[in-house]
Amino acid sequence: MSLASPIAEKTLPLSMMHPVCRGEFIALVFSGARQIIGELPGEATAHTLYKFAWPDPRLEADEDFASTPGMPLPYWSAGRLQPIDGVCFVFADREHPDLRRLQEAGAVENEHYVTLDSDQQQLEHDDLERRLGAFVERITSSDGAIAVLGFGHQGSAIAAHLRDTFAIKPQRILICDSNDESIAKAKAEGFAAVELEHVLHAASSIVYSPLMHHQRLYQVALEASARGLAVFDNSRRSSGLQQFVAQGNVRLDAAANRALHVEGNQLTAKPHGLMLQGVIIRDDRRRLGGVTFPHLHGGHRFQFSDDRTSLDLQTMSRVDPLAPETFIAMNRIYVSVRDRADHGYFAARDFCMQLWPEATRDVFPSAHEVDLGQTAFERLLVGHMHGREVVSTMQTPLQRATLGIVARHYASDRPIIEIGSAFGGSALLLAAATDATRTLIHSIDPETSTRDIMRFAFQREGWLDRLKQHVQTSDEAAETLADRCRGQAGLVFIDGLHTEAGVRSDFEQYAAMVAPGGALVFHDVAPQIYSVLRVIVEHVLPDPRFQIKCLVDGLAVFERRRD
Repeated sequence: MSLASPIAEKTLPLSMMHPVCRGEFIALVFSGARQIIGELPGEATAHTLYKFAWPDPRLEADEDFASTPGMPLPYWSAGRLQPIDGVCFVFADREHPDLRRLQEAGAVENEHYVTLDSDQQQLEHDDLERRLGAFVERITSSDGAIAVLGFGHQGSAIAAHLRDTFAIKPQRILICDSNDESIAKAKAEGFAAVELEHVLHAASSIVYSPLMHHQRLYQVALEASARGLAVFDNSRRSSGLQQFVAQGNVRLDAAANRALHVEGNQLTAKPHGLMLQGVIIRDDRRRLGGVTFPHLHGGHRFQFSDDRTSLDLQTMSRVDPLAPETFIAMNRIYVSVRDRADHGYFAARDFCMQLWPEATRDVFPSAHEVDLGQTAFERLLVGHMHGREVVSTMQTPLQRATLGIVARHYASDRPIIEIGSAFGGSALLLAAATDATRTLIHSIDPETSTRDIMRFAFQREGWLDRLKQHVQTSDEAAETLADRCRGQAGLVFIDGLHTEAGVRSDFEQYAAMVAPGGALVFHDVAPQIYSVLRVIVEHVLPDPRFQIKCLVDGLAVFERRRD
């Protein structure tokens, strides 16, 4: 089901409006009053490769950003006030004397320069005031309860605004939040509380407070709107942006597209004069054990010292993990000049759209990093990207995104079996991807010291009732699950003992538990762990019950045939 908002169009916050804050340039040149430029050269643009300063001739040294004592940014090269692909001048105001010179040289706004609008944030605040006021006008004829879905930063501010600005009695404001600390805080401020399943019966109007779409929470707002209730939707509308720009078989993110030139299969730097180090993810066609399949893999880097250096994308990478004789041809290349997890997420998303389009759209609907967070699964990806995970998993960004999409496709209505769970990071990804159907997850691991941590992570996310821990070896658990799960599992994920005997035993015992049309997934299928790769080549690939769908950074996905 689509989670697009039917309720209201809203302006985007400043950090999303300006491409300079999305890391879409390889270099930013700041010029103007220090007070106006403010924090923009800091965290808001932290992922831009190069930052420079340009003097403003109108200002005294103590006011000029470029002349501030201790200024850490070097001056942009003298005489280079001209439109340059990949470089953006950031002027404090439209009256800057050098802006006209840049425009006369052919500069395009938001491509070669931006100006800072100091009124933008106030406009956004006024828009929130206006929309909230219109919502209150709709509900003044009723004395029914108002349910506020979510009591984080946004929810607590809106609830306080309803109480203090619009004089709505706090007893009429019902707070719905799964976090016990948030509910305790709400009650301390005089608000009441309501469980999610009772919201539509207890309230006559709804406030959806988070900026992102949380599936179960947002579904209540959609249902309320369908019933004709007044709904205030505080979530961001989709930006409409795409992570990649397609040039033939090459996909470049916005910064790479501005800074690099693609001609056929040759990649070169545009004449900006800056050294570039970037990352490449390859989707290659491979042949292993007599079977052909797509192989998505990262870990490839390039460096351009000038615009005369080039890279042939068609040939096999020199650091490819598989043997040269397995290479057939290149399918697609994903290029970025920023070494961040989102590059892997969206390369995997694009890759999976070719294999499992419906599941990809369900679990990973965002087409650009600024929109990430719309589903439970996307929120785990965001947590990993910003180092805010409760429990981690030993998987690359490519594998994380792929595993979730695979789980959504194969196990939306059938149980999952995971062999080897450690602290539960992979299981949490599987649970998030199947949040809408609340699939049961059998977790098999004999290590007792990590079981409590895994249960805590599941409890925190509200999925503890979906977790069945088997504190046993996979051999012991196979006896327990043989009758219960034979031919019933939507997905079996083998990531246990990595010896050849261990992997082969897991395959032999658990392959029969995969339902027809389900998936068997192996981790660490790579030459570096030859024992796992050998089992795949000698036993799994030849097995007529299974067909390999893809290999993603060592994550091998096999589909069980239906016949």
